[in-house]
Amino acid sequence: MAALVVVAAVAVANLTAARQERRSAAATSDVATATVEVTADAATLRPGSVVLTVSISNTGPVLQLRSPRVESAGYALEPVGPIPPQVRSGQTVLLTVRLHGACRAEAEVPPRLVARVVPPSGRLHEVTAGISPDLGALLCGRDPDSASVAPQVSGVSSTRYAVAFVLGLRNLATAEVVLESLGAEGLAFGVRGGVPVRLPAGTTTSLVVRLAIPACGQLPGPLDTQRVDTLPFGAFELQLTDASGRRTALPYVPVNGSELQRAIHDLAHRTCPRVVL
Repeated sequence: MAALVVVAAVAVANLTAARQERRSAAATSDVATATVEVTADAATLRPGSVVLTVSISNTGPVLQLRSPRVESAGYALEPVGPIPPQVRSGQTVLLTVRLHGACRAEAEVPPRLVARVVPPSGRLHEVTAGISPDLGALLCGRDPDSASVAPQVSGVSSTRYAVAFVLGLRNLATAEVVLESLGAEGLAFGVRGGVPVRLPAGTTTSLVVRLAIPACGQLPGPLDTQRVDTLPFGAFELQLTDASGRRTALPYVPVNGSELQRAIHDLAHRTCPRVVL
């Protein structure tokens, strides 16, 4: 009789352990460890629409992807090209979508993009990512304060490993704007005195900027001149914050054949002679 009790107790313990293991496995399979970032391609901005690049990174089990959506009224998303079917562990995939704004009263609320992913459990998860509040104003033809900064380049000089220039920033807005950083694909920027830099309303601030190429592998490949969602090599973006705390990216595209454009291209050929731009 005692042996039967022991056997029964062991069976119950095994059953409980099995149930706990199944619950643990189910909980693990329902984890969606996705990080989502959204950037707007300034070169594609048109009245009522702009192309967005959605970056989805995954640090957990493989995730199946579904078409993203926008949750704010007055906006709609249109896929540009195919949606990758999945994102594996440790992988980052890029989706390209076009955001349409109707410029109606309800569109005043900043849009938010919702990425839709499915972990091994099969249950749909939604991960929300913010989109720059300035986009609503820009889509409808209104300029936010941070879009009222006029950049100008002068004093271009070159060394073996870098290009330096003076970046003049004139703030045409009625409030202070802050330059948070400079950035471009394949280029590393340094500002003398560091960033952030405050740009008082109605003033012009001159910054000494140095750019270099940190690694040849980070340079962009040859760009399709028929595409409108890419900036040419040598262009860079100013990350700005206006008086209300809103952030926006202001592109600066060197004039074709300008001193700065030639200096950056020459730097790329000196540093990475095998790279074709």
